[in-house]
Order: sequence, then structure tokens, then C-alpha cells
Amino acid sequence: MEFKRVNYPSEDFFHFGDGVKVPDDVIENWVNEGIESVKKQLEEGVDSPYSLRATGDSIVIVFFSQDCEEDMYDGSNYFEVIVAKNYEEASFFIEDIRTDKVNETVCTNLICPFKEMCQRSVLNTPSNLENVNLKRFEQNKKTGFCPDFIHKGGNG
Repeated sequence: MEFKRVNYPSEDFFHFGDGVKVPDDVIENWVNEGIESVKKQLEEGVDSPYSLRATGDSIVIVFFSQDCEEDMYDGSNYFEVIVAKNYEEASFFIEDIRTDKVNETVCTNLICPFKEMCQRSVLNTPSNLENVNLKRFEQNKKTGFCPDFIHKGGNG
């Protein structure tokens, strides 16, 4: 899957610098809670444990880096802690930044309200209706884009 280059700075990023200032003692607690949370996730077998706490102008991210497989608490493994104040953040939907759009298979959803706009609306047969995830379909219908990635033959 290929993605467009994300530009920074840009209007896509929200600046949290005007948020409520978080005191250092609160951030210290977040760091320690994050380490404990990641440690517990490791013990429960979570593959990529992390912790994220954010409010106001601050964010704390904790994750585990494992360089040595034998012993989880070997000296070469460590907890990575990132504390950022006055930070910027952006979220990008995959469909918005993809350059290799979903392959040119056809839209197979007979009840798709976007069928007329969908570039893949060539084949619409009742036999394919059972392949539609109706819950996701209803959620995506609100966004105004064709949710054809949930149809049979899509890459979603």
C-alpha cells in the first residue's frame, strides 16, 4: 500500500499549546502509570504494548522496546517514554492518504446508496448481498463516501 506524503506544518495538525497546562507532578504520575500499564500488558502477552495519556497541552506515550527475546527484563530491553508539551497532532484516514487506491474490482452491493457514484459500480447481483458488513456499511453511510471497500472483492 502506498501513501501520499503528509505535509508539515499544515492545517491537518491541531495545536494543543493553548490547552490547560498540566503540572509536572501529574505528568510524573502519567509516566509511572504508563510504565505499569505497559508492564502489565507485557505480562498478559500483548504483542505491542503501549500507554497514551493526554489532556490540555500535554501528552505522555510509553512503549516497550525489546532487543532481547529471551528475558523480557533483560538489560538491553527498555521502556521508551515520550513527554510532549505544547504539541501538535493529526489523524489521517487511510483512504484519504492512499495513492494506490483500492483495486479496480467492481462494486457488488445491490443496496449501496453510493452505487451511482461508485467507480466500481458495474456488477450488482443479489447473490453478493450476504458479503456486506451492514453495521460498517451504516456507519460509513453517514460520512458521504462510498464504503465499497467493505464489498466482496475490495481490499478493506
